[in-house]
Amino acid sequence: MFKARRFEAKKALIRLLFKRFEKRLGISTPDVEIRIFETPRSNWGFRGLRATITYPKKLLGTTYSDYDSQIRTQMTTLFHGPGYGCDGKTSQRETAQKAYGLIVIAHSELNSHQTTTGALQQARRASDQVIG
Repeated sequence: MFKARRFEAKKALIRLLFKRFEKRLGISTPDVEIRIFETPRSNWGFRGLRATITYPKKLLGTTYSDYDSQIRTQMTTLFHGPGYGCDGKTSQRETAQKAYGLIVIAHSELNSHQTTTGALQQARRASDQVIG
């Protein structure tokens, strides 16, 4: 974890990890020890870029308009025209429920009807896909 994360963020992460260890692995909280080691950005690199200079400049140097354009292009490619996802193997519903990086679609009509329950089920499914 990068140095300078807020105390509240670290506390929330630890709580979440304890909860998931217990829920998914059946390991009780007293049996788990979590330590956070903070590393300066100068010791990190990701996506082929140094975290200290290149990555933040690229990330922060991209305008909202450019991101909007990139996302629209990607979504148009994925969902262009009527019958998207109909490659004979994947249904439209399966295509719409697939995660595309951190973009996940949650829509009540993916259950074939609009209801609050359906919307909540889709929101839960989408959030589980993103955060695991």
